[in-house]
Order: sequence, then structure tokens, then C-alpha cells
Amino acid sequence: MNVNFILIGSLIVFTSFGLKAITGMGAALLCVPLLALIIDIRQAVPIELIFELIFGAILFFRIYREIQVSLLILVVLSALLGISVGTEILLIASESLLRIILSIVVFIFSLRIFITSNKERIGTDRKTSYLLGAICGFAGGSIGGITGQQGPPIALYLENQISDKTKLRSTLIAVFFINDLFRLFLYISEGIMNKEIFFQSLYFIPAIAAAVLVGNFFHFKIDETLIRRLIAIILIVSALIISYPVVYALF
Repeated sequence: MNVNFILIGSLIVFTSFGLKAITGMGAALLCVPLLALIIDIRQAVPIELIFELIFGAILFFRIYREIQVSLLILVVLSALLGISVGTEILLIASESLLRIILSIVVFIFSLRIFITSNKERIGTDRKTSYLLGAICGFAGGSIGGITGQQGPPIALYLENQISDKTKLRSTLIAVFFINDLFRLFLYISEGIMNKEIFFQSLYFIPAIAAAVLVGNFFHFKIDETLIRRLIAIILIVSALIISYPVVYALF
């Protein structure tokens, strides 16, 4: 494997998951678009998924007692259908179309991060809207199947349903972990995840281990608002870079 790819990829993985450990923001939102600058999206998405599963497994067994089960079931069931749709799109769409989709998703979500970076993101235990939950779950699953970034639609819904910060975080972690397990199953079934992808991901294990250690150390020592705004700016720039070759070719 190319040494430059390992070094650059390790830096991307370290940064993405280090910031996940510090801020709780989904690593895919930063990791996938940055990896897509150096490899195909069909490689970047499953590689990032492996690390999400490692993170999710570690956290799931620490927080499962705080999960709000009724909302978990609602969101997961609709998300699984969305993941199936998204995975098919990832499988059959051209690289150019995938880059356009990824750029649009990243740009929209980065604007939300920037706008809400200094606001409290906890809801008020509103009456559960099952239709809205199903829509957000399906949307998150579909986007996650294509780009790995399932978080924002699902988080937006649950933030307005759960007021307890611990229960919200626990429910989100559980939803994402279950969805990622299903996504892994589909990726393997469809041939998106293969031995080559798996062995490529092993090169980045030291980076993710370092990210966990550094992220935990700086968790309470960094201004989260500043970090989230910086992430949003990086994402906007990466969205423009990802889409530039496709847009340039059209004109």
C-alpha cells in the first residue's frame, strides 16, 4: 500500500475520531469527505464504518441501561429500510453522482453545525411524533447507506424528544450502533465491504487508538463551540473540493 496514503489516511482518521471523542460529533461527517479526496467514496465509506463499529461496541455496553427503548425501536426500524435504499444507491451510482450527493449532504450538515454550535442541543420531552420519527429515521438511514453520515436527521429528531442529556446520548449511540451493524451486513452481502477494504483499515488502527486517548484527554479542556465551527468550515471547504472535478467537467 502507498505510504503517502497510509500517512494522510492516518491523519484524517486521527483527526476525525479525536474530534468525535472530544465533541461527540459523528466521525463520518469529517472522515468520509476527507478520505474521498484521496480514494473512491466506495472505499472511504466502508473503511470508516469499521471504525464506527469499534467505537460503537465499546460505548454500547457502557450506556445500554439509559436507552429510551420506544424511540430506539421507532427510529431503527425506519432507518433499516433507509439503509437498504442507500446501500443500493452506493452500489449502482457513478462516482460522479456519489461525489455530488456527498458534497450536498456535507454542505447542508456543516451549515447546521455552524449555526447551532453555540446552542443547547437538548429537547423538551415533547409528545412523540411517530410519523416524523419514521421520516427522520428513513432519511438518516438512506443518507447513511450512501455516505456513512446517518447522524443529523436522526439526532435532530431525538434532540426534540428527549430532554435528559444522558438518555439522549445513550439512545443516539445505540441507534447508530445497530444501524451500523445492519449496514455492515448489507455492505458484505453486496460486495462493498471485502477483504481488501478490511485489510486497508488495519493500517489505521494506531491512528484510531491515539485518537481515543487524545480525545479523552482534551474532552473537558477545549472550547467545543470553537471546535465545531472550525469543523464546519473544514467541511464546507472539503465539499467544494470534492464536487469541483464533477462541476468542472460539466462546464
